[in-house]
Amino acid sequence: MTIDLSKIGGEDGREDTQWFTHELSSYLLSANPVVTNRLWLDVGAGLCHSKPRIERNGFKCFTQDSAPNLPVDIADEVWHVNGEFGVVSAFDVIEHIEPHELNKFCMTLKRLAKHYVVVSAPYNQPSKYHFNVFSPSELLLKTSVIGELLCAYDLHDGFVGRADYNLGKQGAFGGLLIYKV
Repeated sequence: MTIDLSKIGGEDGREDTQWFTHELSSYLLSANPVVTNRLWLDVGAGLCHSKPRIERNGFKCFTQDSAPNLPVDIADEVWHVNGEFGVVSAFDVIEHIEPHELNKFCMTLKRLAKHYVVVSAPYNQPSKYHFNVFSPSELLLKTSVIGELLCAYDLHDGFVGRADYNLGKQGAFGGLLIYKV
């Protein structure tokens, strides 16, 4: 099932609230000497607000979304590509994946990445557009197939609080996870 989310969210689209996840993850990974491949693929990029934010930190970002009429670099699915991108991200995407496809989706993100996979998702946010509703522990469990968890952050109304892998602190509305593949 495909859902066009391009007109859902803030005034400019669904990613208006994601600026800090784009900025934080690209900043953290830009300083990592292991990331020799500076190509970044943002899967489910929607209106592509992620691209300039990620590129500000020294990556070449390619955006992908299969929903129609979006300003992405890649409108087709990219599931045939293997390890061509140093970093692959899916910001607030996995809650929109049907439950029986979630493991396959996470494994695909892993296969696409050479070094790291970045995933973010809201906590306990039922919506007619969400197939999955995650508690902090469920988010960790469902995405753990990606690889070794390097960073886990709780998201709190425009700022990020490091929780030392103990996600779900009071007031958190979502999580940002960075996996080494």
